[in-house]
Amino acid sequence: MSSRPFYKQILPHRLFRPIDVQAAAIIARIDREQCDRLPFLAALTSWAAGQGHTCLPLTEVRNLLSGQDMEIPIDMDADSLTASLSASPAIGRPGEIRPLILDNNSLYLYRLFCAEKVVAGLLAQRAATISLPPGPEALPILNELFLDSAKTGEIDWQRASAVLALFRRIVVITGGAGTGKTYTAARILALLTSLARKPLRIALAAPTGKAALRLQESIRLAKTKLPQSLTEFIPDQAQTIHRLLGFQYHDSDFLHNSANPLHLDL
Repeated sequence: MSSRPFYKQILPHRLFRPIDVQAAAIIARIDREQCDRLPFLAALTSWAAGQGHTCLPLTEVRNLLSGQDMEIPIDMDADSLTASLSASPAIGRPGEIRPLILDNNSLYLYRLFCAEKVVAGLLAQRAATISLPPGPEALPILNELFLDSAKTGEIDWQRASAVLALFRRIVVITGGAGTGKTYTAARILALLTSLARKPLRIALAAPTGKAALRLQESIRLAKTKLPQSLTEFIPDQAQTIHRLLGFQYHDSDFLHNSANPLHLDL
C-alpha cells in the first residue's frame, strides 16, 4: 500500500495522537487496500479508546466528533461501513483474532473487545442471581428512608432502586450531576445494614482518588440527613478501585482477583 492515501486521510486531523496514527498504519498494512475507509476508522477507534470508550459505534461517529472542528473524510452510513469493513482481512467478527473486531455496528480494538466480553459475562452471571425476598420488616424502614414518596404514593424511582437492591446482587444507578445517585446509594446502605442487624463488610470505591474523596464526602453528608438509628453501620471511608483490589506496581497485577476475591458483603 502506498503511504499517500493513508497519510492523506490521517495527518490533516490534529485530533489523532501519534499512537492512533501508528495503530492505523499497522492495520492499513494488514488490510492491503481492501477497505479505503479503514485507515481513518482505525485511527478513530484508537482515539476513542484513549477517550475512555471501549469501542467506536459506527452509528455515533458524528456525535462523538461534534465540537472537534474536523471534516469527516468518508461516508459514515453504518450499513455501508459494515459491508465495506467486512471485506478487510484486518477486521474480525466475535470469536476471531484480528486487530479490530466488528460487532453490532461497533468497531473494537481486539484487546478491549475481549475485556468487555469478560466483564459483561461476569456481570450477567452475578445479576442473574436473585436473593431471598426480604421479610415484612423492610417496608417500615423503606417508608422511613423515603418519607416523601411514602406520603404521596407516587412512583419514586430512587425508592425503586433501593427495593431492587433487596433482590439483586448488582444494581446500576445512572444519572447526571445532582440527580441523587449518592442520595440513593446512602439509603440503600441504610436499608441493607438495618435489615442485617449487624455490621456488614462494606467497601466504598471509585475510579480515581478525586472521585473517591467526593464519594466519601457525599456519603458523610447523606448520613447527616438520615435517622441516626439507620446509619450506625454505614461506612464513610472510600478508596480507589486499584487500592481496594491491591494493585501491585512491581508486576502490574492485583492481589485480589477471581482466585482471591474480596472478603466483603457489599
